[in-house]
Amino acid sequence: MLTMIVILKVIGIVLLCVTGAVALLLLLVLFMPVRYRIKGEFEKNIPLGQMTAVWLFGALGFKASYDTENGANAYISAFGIRIFDLLKDREESGTKAAERPSEVRTEEVKETIVKETKAEKTEAEETKADKLKQRNRNQRNGQKLRHGGLTFTESRKRQRTSSDVCPRKQRKG
Repeated sequence: MLTMIVILKVIGIVLLCVTGAVALLLLLVLFMPVRYRIKGEFEKNIPLGQMTAVWLFGALGFKASYDTENGANAYISAFGIRIFDLLKDREESGTKAAERPSEVRTEEVKETIVKETKAEKTEAEETKADKLKQRNRNQRNGQKLRHGGLTFTESRKRQRTSSDVCPRKQRKG
């Protein structure tokens, strides 16, 4: 009988410890916040980004990033040490970096951006040249020019007076 009571005590203590551990784990899951940080930007229409999530003061973490040099990267870490690389199979498959669809797409985007930038510069230069030609024509013809909301007369026939600046003042004759 005494041995039976000892066995029941040991089983009770083990069950109590397991129940306490489950309760502690449940409380940690419920009340320990997950900290996360997401950064993203577009650099000349190329998306760049980074996402980090940490739980239990950095004991467990997840990090994912995308940039033009390294492509996509994602892993899970425990105490700052990588334990599982989520994109590992992509690297082990033997594909070269230039053959990856995401990086091929990135190269296409870069080329498109370079072409668009050159076209915009050319268009801006043409617009600037057209405005300069129009201004020169106007000056030669003595027409009024608008600049910054003010109207100036380039013709030498008429001189500006104080009544042009302030209409309330009378012209002195």
